[in-house]
Amino acid sequence: MRYPSGVKWIRILGAGLLLVLCVGAYRWMAQSAAAVVLVSDEDRALAAEQEGSGVSVAREGLHPASLEAARELYDPTELEAAREALATALEDARPGDADEGALHVLQSVVTRRLKDAEAALEHGRRGAELLPASGDAHHVYSRAIAEQMRTGGMMAAMKNMQPWLAELRASIELDPSNVTARSEEIFFLGFVPKMLGGNPDLAKERIASLATVDEPTALSLEATLVGHLEDPAAGCERGAAAIVKYPENAGLALTHGILLEKLATTMELTDEKSALCTQADGEFVRAMGGERDGTYHRALYRRAQLRIDHEFDLDTAQSLLDDYLADLPRGEMLASAGRVHWRKGQIHALQGITEAARAAFAQALELEPELAEAKKALEALAAE
Repeated sequence: MRYPSGVKWIRILGAGLLLVLCVGAYRWMAQSAAAVVLVSDEDRALAAEQEGSGVSVAREGLHPASLEAARELYDPTELEAAREALATALEDARPGDADEGALHVLQSVVTRRLKDAEAALEHGRRGAELLPASGDAHHVYSRAIAEQMRTGGMMAAMKNMQPWLAELRASIELDPSNVTARSEEIFFLGFVPKMLGGNPDLAKERIASLATVDEPTALSLEATLVGHLEDPAAGCERGAAAIVKYPENAGLALTHGILLEKLATTMELTDEKSALCTQADGEFVRAMGGERDGTYHRALYRRAQLRIDHEFDLDTAQSLLDDYLADLPRGEMLASAGRVHWRKGQIHALQGITEAARAAFAQALELEPELAEAKKALEALAAE
């Protein structure tokens, strides 16, 4: 069918905008979307008190021996200092050496977390060029491309989609054990509309392949995809079945809790909604039953979010957020300190404590100036 040129461009622009939204949605749903923010001296002191608060390069999945020296330069609570140290190390590195490639990869990670998308892209590209056989290098580059897609607007998203997918696929082929990369690809195939490259059938094939490497993660993705493609209730059923098979898996408990919460939002009857929220909270508590790792802190944040979004037990929600900030967890799949203060502001607003809400939103923006939710919240208060 032929369309008038104006209609054609409207369709193209609409598709591009939807792609930008999809990239942003992935980062938050995967909870790859937690921004790294500047922290106070007090926050740094709190972080230093936490056992294992330092994040090693291994957390990014990058393991070549040439990274030993670079590893000491990378501290997530001092990202600006890490950026400077890595820049100095790059000046001293021999051109074309594997050490240079490793340093570029690390610098891509650091600059991306500092929200310097252009620098992250250039360092990621150079790292992948110098370490062509490293699946991890290609994965870091793919994440830099994704950040460019998220922040660069509609045209950047359209331009970079295929390069992003190509780097992601390269990272998986080079390292089939990279569950994170495989999950990112599955998410794109399963959740992005077909007109933008989504392919639910291929996503299901990829999930089946992932099951041979990490069955619990595959089951979690399967339940989430079913909840998206069919209905939340069907997703909850798949999640419950997965937990029966792996009752001690904290990640599955977290996924089931998220699916139950999503189902609760579809309920009109208060009693049904309340019962599902209680079930979801119970799953989040189970997800916190292991080590104080990323899953623990995501579940901790989800318990607070559940109460805020459904407007119940707000004092407990405030306490849960305080516990989260006390641990000061760092990571791409964890809520930032700025986002936590925005949530604290939501609680004050719901309780009618306007000045406390305004102060919390302002603190969120001080930590994370581009946090759209906090900006909108402050504008809403000013309009009252």
